[in-house]
Amino acid sequence: TAKEVFSASTITIPAFVNYTWTRAGSFDSYIGIGFNSRFSSLESEFAMVDQTLTHNGVTTIYEREFTSINEKMTTAAGKIGVVWNFSKKMGLLAELQLDYLPAFYQVNLPFNEASYNQTNTSLLIGLRF
Repeated sequence: TAKEVFSASTITIPAFVNYTWTRAGSFDSYIGIGFNSRFSSLESEFAMVDQTLTHNGVTTIYEREFTSINEKMTTAAGKIGVVWNFSKKMGLLAELQLDYLPAFYQVNLPFNEASYNQTNTSLLIGLRF
């Protein structure tokens, strides 16, 4: 068995190209494709692994980190959004963004290894001026 307590932090730099696909009165809707560049760090607070050998019943306890994170990563992303234009200079927007991070987390135990993917979904509400 194993247990690790950690915190992960990420700074994301997005780059998108948007295409307005419909305009109806004061509403515009758009789709966008692009990428997100991520710079991540992981800080372990506590980690412990215990391994029992079945042939002699000896249990070994390791106190070491076993989870790692992909620290630099660029992934494709997509978004869809709407803008409610109050005037020519001001509008309210709502946007849904989705991206997928393959093999973002890795777990390396003495008896097993695994990679975990991550999917991020975000909702942005903003004021355009």
